[in-house]
Amino acid sequence: MEFIKVFENGDEFKYTEGFWTGDKSLAINGEPAHKLDKKTFRRLDKIDMSTGTQTYTDYTVKGNYLFGVKLISDKGENLVIVKNTWYDWIFIVLAYVSIIFGALFMGAIGGALSALTACAVVFGILSVARSKLHVAAKVTLELLLVLAVNALWCGLYIAVLLLLIAM
Repeated sequence: MEFIKVFENGDEFKYTEGFWTGDKSLAINGEPAHKLDKKTFRRLDKIDMSTGTQTYTDYTVKGNYLFGVKLISDKGENLVIVKNTWYDWIFIVLAYVSIIFGALFMGAIGGALSALTACAVVFGILSVARSKLHVAAKVTLELLLVLAVNALWCGLYIAVLLLLIAM
């Protein structure tokens, strides 16, 4: 997953996080930042040619793809790269609530189907949330995703149930 944010001062931060591995990288104004540890990056600010001294800024990554990404610098700056809005959180919670209904009312098969589809729909919700669409289009698409995926796993459960009854 890649997030690009341009701030008012003209600095462009490009944060990349591997979906499967979780590997993180940060580029500032097109220059890759040096990775100090798993979540800390160092940017060379300037080199004083007369004395040979270098000044750095260290950035620590807080968050991830699901919760949003914030960079905290050693100078006290909080730079929000991407965050979820309130309506994104509502749809994410709705997707995970479906797991509870699936497990409680439809047993192991319903719980398994609802868990698989909930994970898929959360990824879809976050993909829509990170897009450049208008807010109304985002809300509509996220709602349709939640409804369609819940209808899908309920339909699959009913089909499996009917097959078991027919035997």
